[in-house]
Amino acid sequence: MGSSQSSIALSVKLSGKGIKDLEKDLKQPHLLPAFPKLELIDLSKNKIEHIPPSIHQDLVKSHNVIEFLHTLDFSKNKLSEVPDTIFLLSTP
Repeated sequence: MGSSQSSIALSVKLSGKGIKDLEKDLKQPHLLPAFPKLELIDLSKNKIEHIPPSIHQDLVKSHNVIEFLHTLDFSKNKLSEVPDTIFLLSTP
């Protein structure tokens, strides 16, 4: 009998949870380094007004580690701007 490895798709689905402040409400400001194999982060339909500096820092530090991330959904929030560091997620 051979052994088989299964691939586990990691996702965080927090759509419509009333989240206003990622750092305070999630109590996990450094989400990306904690889960480097995340494939999906869904924070849509919340009340998020800005993406906190901890996310910016994590993207700068971990951009080569988050190669599995294919979906980052901040739609239907109250963001007035998208920080440039978010674009580090796109592959060349």
